[in-house]
Amino acid sequence: MSVADESWRRPSFRQSVVNKINDCIQSTGLISSRNGQEMESHVFQRAQNKDEYLGFVARLILHIREIGQKQNVQKNSYDSEEEWVDR
Repeated sequence: MSVADESWRRPSFRQSVVNKINDCIQSTGLISSRNGQEMESHVFQRAQNKDEYLGFVARLILHIREIGQKQNVQKNSYDSEEEWVDR
C-alpha cells in the first residue's frame, strides 16, 4: 500500500471533510444534535479504505441535503397555511 492511499487518514484531509459537512449542515439550515466533527468521526471509524470513506461522506452529505429539503418544504407548507389562516 502506498503513502498516497493513506492520505485520507491525515488530519488536514479529515478536517477539510468536516468543513464540507458543516457547510452542508449550515446551508440547509438543518438543526442536528451532531456536528460535522462527530459525523465525520463516525464515518472514518467505519471506513476500511479511501474509496469507502469518500462513499460514506458523499452519502452523508446527500442525506443531510435531503433532510434539509424536507424540513424546508414542511416549513414552507406551514408558513403558507399560517398565512392563509391569518387572512
